[in-house]
Amino acid sequence: MVGTFVQETTDGAIMFTEHLYLMEENDTLALRLKHFNADLTGWEEKDDMLTFRLVAIEPCAAYFNALTLRCVDPDNPGSGIVAAVRMKSDKPEPQELVFRFERMGEPGRTICPDSTTTLDMNQCYADIATASDERRKRYFDAAIARETESAAETERMLGETEPDTQHIAQMRASETAFEAYREAECGAVWESWKTGTIRTIMALGCQIELTDRRTHTIWQNWLTYMDSTPPTLPEPMPSR
Repeated sequence: MVGTFVQETTDGAIMFTEHLYLMEENDTLALRLKHFNADLTGWEEKDDMLTFRLVAIEPCAAYFNALTLRCVDPDNPGSGIVAAVRMKSDKPEPQELVFRFERMGEPGRTICPDSTTTLDMNQCYADIATASDERRKRYFDAAIARETESAAETERMLGETEPDTQHIAQMRASETAFEAYREAECGAVWESWKTGTIRTIMALGCQIELTDRRTHTIWQNWLTYMDSTPPTLPEPMPSR
């Protein structure tokens, strides 16, 4: 198996890359890699490379000499991996660097497939997040309008002069609570990834996912009917 790793600056420029081979060796496995600067000059000598030999393997973890690869969530192996590497440093003992790789998007759902740089991805995700939130607000406004009209019609039938809009106030409170939750949750995601160039994409991905869920909840609770009457607005699909 062949793989690559790219380390970028905050503005999307390449700092260095790694070229990796996972190969069979002496009836076991070894992971070999070489580092390259942005101008493709190598870190290692021409015929040298780093080699991590397999020590042990489990259903959701592989232990190499000085390298561990394991599932982020053993109960959901496809969700991502954690890589822990022991590195020499100016300290007496080797230091361990931990890298977390999470799956981007759900199976069959591709976000920003044409973006090739970090800056392009950031902008694409930001545009999708904006469009997703605008749709949420549009669906919520439609829900408020429908419930307001329904409340007024009910009061007319009962002969009352003031419609009961307590549930509408609760809907608005729920929307405010969602916005506060989304800000806190996705802010925490950004903090978790703040040392990596992918931090903006991870935070925006969180925002898009939570917003899409909220929009679908609004649609299901307030824009559909118990009988065969068509929904007020189409069922919202995942944002792309």
